[in-house]
Amino acid sequence: MFLFKYLKTTLMTCKYCGSLWHTEKEHVRARNKGGRKTIKACRACNRSKGSKAVMGWLRWVKRNNPYRWRKIRDYNKGRKNSIAEKVHRVRDE
Repeated sequence: MFLFKYLKTTLMTCKYCGSLWHTEKEHVRARNKGGRKTIKACRACNRSKGSKAVMGWLRWVKRNNPYRWRKIRDYNKGRKNSIAEKVHRVRDE
């Protein structure tokens, strides 16, 4: 039970919004721009991000998709990682 809960909360969640549905590999920096590092992201975040840079995508989401922005902002509240720091910067702009 503990192992399943750990896997569910750390390995299978979208690193942007925390969703557990349809997670897939997402290149933090677009592969066509030389990116190699991958993380788990839900299909909605991955498809909307496309080849945009993380900061540019977060700004776009904040302006154009209030529901997803709320999920991203709430999931990253109190977290300490590079994505959370970017979310906090965009939130404070």
